[in-house]
Amino acid sequence: MHRVNGDEALDPLARERRLSTQLFNLGWTHDTQQLVGYAYLHDDRDVATASTATSGVRWTSSALHDGKGFGWTLEAARQRAYAGNPLSFSHAYWLAEPTFAAHGVTYRVGWEHLGGDGAHALQTPLATLHAFNGWADKFTVTPPGGLEDRYVGAGGMLADDKRRTWMLAWHDFRADTGGRYGSEWDLSLAFPVHGPVTGLVKLADYRSDGFARDTQKLWLQLEWAGKR
Repeated sequence: MHRVNGDEALDPLARERRLSTQLFNLGWTHDTQQLVGYAYLHDDRDVATASTATSGVRWTSSALHDGKGFGWTLEAARQRAYAGNPLSFSHAYWLAEPTFAAHGVTYRVGWEHLGGDGAHALQTPLATLHAFNGWADKFTVTPPGGLEDRYVGAGGMLADDKRRTWMLAWHDFRADTGGRYGSEWDLSLAFPVHGPVTGLVKLADYRSDGFARDTQKLWLQLEWAGKR
């Protein structure tokens, strides 16, 4: 598997990993609700301690009408050592995220739990890591004490224009085993530039409470969408 760091990364394992991974998903949909059961069997041939078996269930619903309504995401999973992993562990994962939309703005509040015992924690090696747990990227690898991310956020369109959108979120990061890590504000604004070109500005401000260090990040991005 080729990784996002590119072929010039100093660590060879950051460039590419030899994996044998099977992913199983079984879903059921009814009206606005979807229930999915899954099992991810992840065998890392380069780093044996990264081999895991994760099984769980995810229930979502989004009943939006004319920009208003309720929704939710509920998920629970368990991750264990797999294949040639010499470690012995069993970590819990769960997520609860209700949402509410009104006047074109979607509000959400969530609590995500990635279990840890102080020596090892649940990991998400196949995830799009930047999209979760703060844009400052302090938790792309779950700390040994695990992670609890309690967050609130809101987002929507500006002037009823799908190309003008905004998002604001606040995270409170704590350990599953241990104390508090810190907090973070995230803000994004997307807007049209010219024709098929759109712009994106993103800000992340992480304030440490003993984990890592204070970090501020800024992204300026242009995106071109051609005709299909």
